[in-house]
Formats: sequence, structure tokens, C-alpha cells
Amino acid sequence: MLLFVVSILPVVQLMMQQKEPSWIAAVPVSGQYSLLNIALRGEALSWAKLSISYAVPLAIAAIALAAVARLLSREAILGSR
Repeated sequence: MLLFVVSILPVVQLMMQQKEPSWIAAVPVSGQYSLLNIALRGEALSWAKLSISYAVPLAIAAIALAAVARLLSREAILGSR
């Protein structure tokens, strides 16, 4: 279900007739799609949108990696049967 939601986001963005809001750069898949649309239209990419669209997924990945490392450091998780 989660993969379906992630894959449908660009389609929803494509159907939107109005200009995308500025917060959409912080949503991981939609942010990259928004940057692609801006680049394909020939407009200049702003450094703010570019840095946000890179920083948010990196932060999510770092948080997830830290959570997995914390869980795997417990011996009870590795040997539970």
C-alpha cells in the first residue's frame, strides 16, 4: 500500500492545474518531481528548494538508520525465537 501511495504522488501532482505550493519540496518523492518539472520548463532552480529536497530524505534515512542500529544492538532482537 505504501508503494502505491508513493507512486501515485507524481500523478496527483501532474493533475494539479495550479502552481505547486512551496512546502511540496520537503516531501521526498514530490520534491524531486517538482524540481524535474521546473527544470523541464526551463526555469531556474532555487537553491532553497534544491537543498530542502536533498536534506529531508537524507534526514529521514539517517533517522531510520539510527533506529535500525539501535534495535540491532540489542541481543534480544537478534536471538528471538
